[in-house]
Parts: sequence; C-alpha cells; structure tokens
Amino acid sequence: CSRKKEIFGLLSGHFRTSLGEEDMFFCDELLIRPDSRRRGYATQLMSFMESDVKKSGCGKIAADVIKDFHRESFFWINGFTDTPCCRMVKTTGIVP
Repeated sequence: CSRKKEIFGLLSGHFRTSLGEEDMFFCDELLIRPDSRRRGYATQLMSFMESDVKKSGCGKIAADVIKDFHRESFFWINGFTDTPCCRMVKTTGIVP
C-alpha cells in the first residue's frame, strides 16, 4: 500500500491521586494540526482517552481551558461542565 501515515494531532495527560480527593485524569494538551481541524479528530482522541480512563477506574477527567466560547464549546459538546476556576471536569460514571 502506498498510503502514507500522518500525525493529525495528540492528546497528553496524567493521573493525579491526592489524599482525601477523588482520583482524576488531567488532560494537559489536546493539539490538532490546523489543516486537520473540524474533521472529528479531537473528539476521537477524547473518546479514546475517556475509554482508557474508565478502564483504569478513574472517576473524573479535568482540563484547564482558556475561557473563550470556541474552546469551551468543544469541551461542553464532549460532556464537560464548568467549575468555579478555569478547569472543566467530566464524570466518567465510574464510582471508586
């Protein structure tokens, strides 16, 4: 096959465990190449990440999001809710 493989974006993050607090996965970066945006790649990456987070038994996913409608709306559409600070959080449905 002469089809070349390209990287369209990346998602990176880490798990955080704190005493007295629920475990969380922090989405540190979600980057999509400008020429590959609006094709569903970011949503696919988020879905894949959420599936892995659920398998780990972690109950929440968090992302620090710059407060502007375009950025926030992506996370709202993907099930995240606002918090008092700039962090948006999504409950995975797993109860630790």
